[in-house]
Amino acid sequence: MLQSMVAAAERIFEFLEEPEEVDTSKGNIDTSKLEGNVEFKHVKFGYDPERTIINDFNAKVKEGQK
Repeated sequence: MLQSMVAAAERIFEFLEEPEEVDTSKGNIDTSKLEGNVEFKHVKFGYDPERTIINDFNAKVKEGQK
């Protein structure tokens, strides 16, 4: 169990050490009129395709929730 916790902690620290993305947006978007729910299912992410840092992420965000 301890070895599993250490491995998980290492993955978290790898994630936290990744450089931040550069903001390339072209202005603000008015979100006051958006409606609906958002759901993420089995999302994988990594800056490098060979090195996934988020694996099998699931989340539900209901309308109005922040």
